Amino acid sequence: MLVVGNFEPAEAVDAAQQVNQMLKSQPLPPHSHMPSRMVNIEPGHYIYQHMGEDPNMLNNAVVATFYCGMVTNPTDRTTMALLLQIIDDQFFDQLRTKEQLGYNVGASTNSFSSGKLALKLRVEGESNPTYLLQRIDSFIYGFRQTLVEFDTVQFDALVESIVGKANEQLTSVDAEANRMWTPIDEATYDFAQLADEVESLQK
Repeated sequence: MLVVGNFEPAEAVDAAQQVNQMLKSQPLPPHSHMPSRMVNIEPGHYIYQHMGEDPNMLNNAVVATFYCGMVTNPTDRTTMALLLQIIDDQFFDQLRTKEQLGYNVGASTNSFSSGKLALKLRVEGESNPTYLLQRIDSFIYGFRQTLVEFDTVQFDALVESIVGKANEQLTSVDAEANRMWTPIDEATYDFAQLADEVESLQK
């Protein structure tokens, strides 16, 4: 139970106990715990194809996933944040604006119960999925040159932007709860991870 707001520790514990007594909750037996179904994917190139249930559906989707570190490592998390900031706009501009390959194009990050971090590039539209994957691969190969040409001034500005956003004062209890829920959801319980990321960025 997560209690957020103007509570003393004793008040938070009392509120949790009252809820527990009203619901008469009990710990789940071992056989009821959901096991982690994450597959340990070795380095390589894998393709999973799934045919939609409606044969008349014209839309296709491709999600390219790149495993890029561990969620428990502050350096991996900050590297991922920097990479996402750089790649997101360029990916959208190339595949959506210039090539018109889909209506839903973007980059995002994801963490898994195994602790792995991933960068995801997605394209949804009517284009052939094999062709979409080829264009994503082509973009990635071209993006390497973007990283090579990324100068110190651009990098420092990007770091400053991410640090500024991380240090923004939260304006609501809901925002504070969402920030605290992230390490709970990721099962790291590292509530200082944002401060660790800022420290890693500033090194």
